[in-house]
Amino acid sequence: MRARILKFASLMIPVMLTSLAIWCLFSQDQHFPWIGSMIKEAERQQAKLKDKIQQQRQIMQEREPAALELARIRENSFSTADDIIGLLRSRVEQTLSSSGTRVRTIATPRKVKSASGLDLYEIALTAEAKTDELTTIMQEFSKQPVLLWRSLAIRPNNMRKPEFLNLNITIAVVGFPEKTSIPVEKDENHE
Repeated sequence: MRARILKFASLMIPVMLTSLAIWCLFSQDQHFPWIGSMIKEAERQQAKLKDKIQQQRQIMQEREPAALELARIRENSFSTADDIIGLLRSRVEQTLSSSGTRVRTIATPRKVKSASGLDLYEIALTAEAKTDELTTIMQEFSKQPVLLWRSLAIRPNNMRKPEFLNLNITIAVVGFPEKTSIPVEKDENHE
């Protein structure tokens, strides 16, 4: 009896393996019974990840103009490694003296609270200038690195017969902790 069971078992194992192989070969949409659920779960996770990737691409495309604008501002600014306070003061004084403007008072440049990752420095001054001198100052301040006008108050020195303009100016400059480029490139492979 034992010999019959061994003979039957030795024939049953190859028959079961052959049937399993035939079932897997001819049922293209079916997976092995014990891993089918694992494959379906992996496919669901893959679909979720594809959706997240698509959402991130859309967010990046929406933010690209702002990143390009930030890169442009970074190119036109000082790096924090520079002596921003000294450069700001000397640039303002040099611009005002070369235009012929009389500086009455000039404050010490100071760091102003700003957004994370940016350093904002400003300097306040009062001066006397003529209209053409003010135009020259504005043109000089727009050169690289750009100085930003925080405020400008213009009053004539005499209401009846003005000879010059009294200026109250606050000039600012943006500094970045390091002067690195911001890589913003369109990925043409994924569009």
